[in-house]
Amino acid sequence: MLLCASQTAVQAATAQFPGLWVGAGVNSAVFLLGIRVLLAGLTPAGVANSWLLGTLVYAAFGWTGYLLVCIYFLLGSAVRSLCRETCDCLNTFL
Repeated sequence: MLLCASQTAVQAATAQFPGLWVGAGVNSAVFLLGIRVLLAGLTPAGVANSWLLGTLVYAAFGWTGYLLVCIYFLLGSAVRSLCRETCDCLNTFL
């Protein structure tokens, strides 16, 4: 019984258009795992907006679209962090 339920959940999560409830569930699970990173880089309003965006992207485009948005967020955060360090370093020498 449990195996059947988990197979159904995996099939729903990996469907091309999984739907809003599946998107909200998967996105919430990812948020629980990465909430520290999100709070370090975003305001509370930004976290709420990113949750909504993640849910809608997962619901509409599935895991591939969701993965693309996550990679975009991580790369953007890394570039912002690198630029901040570079600017701080330049300001010290100027």
